[in-house]
Amino acid sequence: MVARALLLGLAASCSCCHRSATRTSPTGDGQPLLEQVSTPPHPAVHLAAGWRHTCAISTLERVQCWGSNDHGQLGDGRLQSRTSPSAVVGLPGPSTAVTGGQSHSCSVGAGHVYCWGLNDEGQLGAAEPGQSLRPMEVGGLSSVAAVSAGDSHTCALTLNGEIYCWGANDRGQLGDGTTVGRPIPTRVLGMPKARRLAAGNRTTCAVSAVGGAWCWGLNLYGQLGNGSRMHSTVPVAVESLAGKAREISTSGYHTCAVATDDSVGCWGANDEGQLGDGGKVEKTRPSLVLGGWAGTQGVANGFGHSCAISTTGVRCWGGNLRGQLGDGTTTSRTTPVAPLGLPPGISIIVAGHEHTCAMTSDQRVLCWGLNADGQLGNGATAGSNTPVPVVGL
Repeated sequence: MVARALLLGLAASCSCCHRSATRTSPTGDGQPLLEQVSTPPHPAVHLAAGWRHTCAISTLERVQCWGSNDHGQLGDGRLQSRTSPSAVVGLPGPSTAVTGGQSHSCSVGAGHVYCWGLNDEGQLGAAEPGQSLRPMEVGGLSSVAAVSAGDSHTCALTLNGEIYCWGANDRGQLGDGTTVGRPIPTRVLGMPKARRLAAGNRTTCAVSAVGGAWCWGLNLYGQLGNGSRMHSTVPVAVESLAGKAREISTSGYHTCAVATDDSVGCWGANDEGQLGDGGKVEKTRPSLVLGGWAGTQGVANGFGHSCAISTTGVRCWGGNLRGQLGDGTTTSRTTPVAPLGLPPGISIIVAGHEHTCAMTSDQRVLCWGLNADGQLGNGATAGSNTPVPVVGL
């Protein structure tokens, strides 16, 4: 699933993420919903959205998650979905980054990666298939700055700009030149030193230290941005963005990037208007998102929608059946619209399968869209087409 979060130093984890259309989305049906807040409220400083769950890091550097938990992706030692934040148990110390995949989650602490949830493809970094209800350390990694979870694979960015990936690899999303799945981290081949990372639906993208955008893996709708629909097992350069990319997000079957001139470009599938260019024609190269952009800080992709933050506020576009654009309607949009009622000073925007969340400059979190598993974190399971506050953060 994308999504965007600021980190001090080299890298930002891209947690958007959000996930494969080839699998049935988890619902948590029949699982009791626990509505009590299990941890004292503390402001959040980092945010991530998975397929149907959400995670945040508080000012105390503790990870809390809420929403679907059918494979333990909330990391609280149980399998019940949660409609409000629940503390991840078993992390050895403070966390600096968090990300959510389709049915798993990961965090970074002291340069090491910890993952929990479903492990059917090795996405937790363990060879034994199954699931883990609590965090387990991914071996062979150190000095990690950022982590990003795709649908069934995970990637990490080190402080020296190297990228390592593990998990499913049927379309080359691990970037190691093969289509062989790997339960242990494998270095991405041919990628220049990177400073941004985004893993999505069997596609992975990164921004190089000199501003190039690179993608690899699934390319059914042109989401690699190189003018073709050929899958690639190694990174390929996104056309027209050499030296110009600042941020990147990939999820569903589309990818978006923020350029150095603050413009936002998207490419790939466009059946729901998720490219924001006023049409519904897929593009194999970046297409400019319509509307004026100034001071753009980041972009986040859900499965069929996208959002961006700029100095003029948050704008979202694309699919809106569940109210994930936050404009008070369920009408899809081919051009950006503003979510209703968001306070000024939004610092982070993240997007799940059909929900979206934002963090304010004073570390409050608001979410909107689908809420069948409690992924909005407001203590209920009714969806909302406008932002609602997460309780307990």
